[in-house]
Amino acid sequence: MTQAIQLYLDSINKQGGINNQKIVLDIFDDQNDANQALKVAQDIVEQNRAVAVIGHHYSVCSINGGKVYKKHGIPAITPASTHIDVTQDNKWYFRTVFNDKLQARFLAHYAKRILHQNTVSIISTDETYGSSLASLFEKASKNLIDIKYKWLLSSNKNLEPQMAQIVSDLQTKPDAGLIFLATHAPEGVKLVKLIRDAEIKNPLIAPDSYAGKSFSEGFLNYPKEKLTPGYYTNGIYVSAPFILNTANKQAYAFNTLYQKQFQEKPPWHAFYAVADRNKIRDILLNQFDTPEHAVKGSTGLNYFDENGDVLKSVSMGVYKNNHLISTFNQLQIMPPETIAQVDLTRQEGRYRVKGHFKGNLYSSKHHISLIQQLLSINFRHRHLDRKHLNTLTLETGLNSRHSMPKP
Repeated sequence: MTQAIQLYLDSINKQGGINNQKIVLDIFDDQNDANQALKVAQDIVEQNRAVAVIGHHYSVCSINGGKVYKKHGIPAITPASTHIDVTQDNKWYFRTVFNDKLQARFLAHYAKRILHQNTVSIISTDETYGSSLASLFEKASKNLIDIKYKWLLSSNKNLEPQMAQIVSDLQTKPDAGLIFLATHAPEGVKLVKLIRDAEIKNPLIAPDSYAGKSFSEGFLNYPKEKLTPGYYTNGIYVSAPFILNTANKQAYAFNTLYQKQFQEKPPWHAFYAVADRNKIRDILLNQFDTPEHAVKGSTGLNYFDENGDVLKSVSMGVYKNNHLISTFNQLQIMPPETIAQVDLTRQEGRYRVKGHFKGNLYSSKHHISLIQQLLSINFRHRHLDRKHLNTLTLETGLNSRHSMPKP
């Protein structure tokens, strides 16, 4: 993440900086530890140099650091922390990634609507990220999917014996269904290895923490993985804030520049990480508050609600040969402010629309929303170049898109 930020700041400084002043990046490492994050935040305050903070990574670190930034009036923005409490009741903290409430609802609907799963079991940790995601996922699954079994990993005890016991127990539960892994990546690596080595065939689904290198590279030294790349990760469905092959031109340009500079692929949060303190906060809170006033970036439009959150869709990936690629079906949130209007006709209990369209869809008669009545719309439209035919299916406020060659 720091390399991505520095790359962007270098380009600004080469053009004269801001108001003829160069931007300096001070780097602090909280080691993804809550106590260390608190110390880092206090160090930032004592130095009295920062006009703003970009970070932290782990949600628990952002929550701890956020208390200090709020007290001393330092605006902070995280490209990675998804826990709801990061921005709640803190007007000084913002995020450019979706929050866990949205992520949990997305995963539950994806499991049911796309993967056609009727039963899910949950393995979670008791720390901030995992316990919150598990709870939110369970709430989102109510009246949608049956939660069959739940296992909890205690951070106060040795994790390995607990994991071994869970996997042993799972072997005796043929009705466990889809397994939702609500943990950080390090715990995920250990769990997935045990599950695969036990030859348990249940499908696996996991949150954004499994979308990075710390998960995929955690298997590289194992003999089975060396012999067959993807032995452990193949087929795992993962929600992700960003997958390159679903991104815009700006993201591809940044990806090219980053790889040229650092000879490696940028992590997903690098794409989300790219004055006076009070002015910065006021600008983020009051000027970037609608799609019309949004900042367009490599991950789409960036604008904030009253809680400092952005409305960002969740990408869905699946591992193949230990590489995360986008799934065939992608679901996207449609903000009512940015979608067009069309006329719908009802056929056999479904709403259908045909024609040439530009932009998203919105029916003034039936507001499409995650929290309202289920509504499915099937339609087709051709790109202006007429080379492809897109089919979109809208369900519960999400639109599912895939492309196919023109017949």
